[in-house]
Amino acid sequence: LELIKLYTTMVGAKVDKLEDQKDRLTNGLQKLRKTQEDVAALEEVLKEKAVVVAEKALEADVFAAKVGLEKAKVQSESENAAVEAANCSKIATDVGIQQRSCEEDLAKAIPLVQEAEKALDVLDKKDFQELKALSKPPGGVDLVCEAAMHLQAGIDPNIDIDKKGNVKDTSWKGSQKMMNAPEKFLQNLKDYKEEINKGNVPQANVEKARKIGEGMGDDFTQAGMMKKSGAAAGLCVFIINIIMYYDVVTQVEPKRQALREATETLNNANTKLASVKAMVAALEAQLAQLMREFAKAMAEKKTVMDEAQKCKTKLEMAQRLVNALSANGIIWEQTVERAGQELVYIPGDTLIACSYASYVGVFTRQYREQTLHSFVKYLTDKGVPLAPNPDPLGVLATDAQMASWSGQGLPSDRVSCENGALMTNSQRWCLIIDPQLQGIVWIKNKEAENGLQITRMGHSK
Repeated sequence: LELIKLYTTMVGAKVDKLEDQKDRLTNGLQKLRKTQEDVAALEEVLKEKAVVVAEKALEADVFAAKVGLEKAKVQSESENAAVEAANCSKIATDVGIQQRSCEEDLAKAIPLVQEAEKALDVLDKKDFQELKALSKPPGGVDLVCEAAMHLQAGIDPNIDIDKKGNVKDTSWKGSQKMMNAPEKFLQNLKDYKEEINKGNVPQANVEKARKIGEGMGDDFTQAGMMKKSGAAAGLCVFIINIIMYYDVVTQVEPKRQALREATETLNNANTKLASVKAMVAALEAQLAQLMREFAKAMAEKKTVMDEAQKCKTKLEMAQRLVNALSANGIIWEQTVERAGQELVYIPGDTLIACSYASYVGVFTRQYREQTLHSFVKYLTDKGVPLAPNPDPLGVLATDAQMASWSGQGLPSDRVSCENGALMTNSQRWCLIIDPQLQGIVWIKNKEAENGLQITRMGHSK
């Protein structure tokens, strides 16, 4: 009965232990193989990502080169724009100086025009009608009118001129013809300033009128003419001031021409500057777009590189794990295979071990070995599956247990270890023959932490 009870308990525990060990190792092997497959897949993914990283890096490099060229182009055009702006600023400064100079010179002519206009304002067509009606004008009046004819030669259609632009008839009749329409004649005099401004008055006309005035001396004045004719006196004042106005305008004209040319140059420079600025703005907009695309490409590159690095790190860790477990994997496979075999042998080996524990504990080592050999042969003959070398001690105790017993004072020889195994596996209290007190020392040490109490037969309960 002791044998059957011990056998049923032990064989179930051994089978469960082996099954559990086999399941755990099998599961570990499956995970190891899955990890190996994952590593292989990661290697393929990493290869693909390496290609993508290379493509993104190439795209980023191309973008970087393109951005560099565009930056250089924008910088060059910006420098050109700065040069043009400086040029425009200088031209504008020069134009301003020229304009102020012209305005200052022309300002000097304004009083002259005002005096000339003032002289005409006191006259009306009746004055010229009276002057024209004179058959023989007072001395000097005809010369004043002649001077007026020279000034308006080529401008007033009532004054006949030759091919050279000279007045054909400088007599009093020619003057009367000039004043044929007094109102029109007066208006022509008032508009004469604009003809000068437009450059329609030849220099020769003015010089001929000037010569007459200089030839008359003091008679060619308002006071000198007022005694003879009010209209002639007003006309005299007009001629004097309009000639001086002409002189000022003539002197200022080169400046005005230079101002017009400078203004045109400034306008052209401003047009060119606007064109350059527009080009710079377009290039900057294009560069900004390229920078956005470049930033996007760099972000994509970084993302792919980060993913590749993450994958690489994961792969390296997985490879280290696989490499570290590869040797264990072989051991696990062997252990699983051995566990499968032990499941076949465990019923027979456990039967031997339980029989060994139940029957041979009181015998010597030699007898134990003889009994073991005979029982193994018997079971073998009966076809019971057994391990190649059945060992009851290996079934009843582990190496760790035996090492622990040795630390607790049990001798490490084969018989002592067998006795320790028999005691720990027995379902009943064991009777120990212990002349050297080795067993009692071991029991005290082993059970000390369990609150062991020692008593003797004579002690009271």
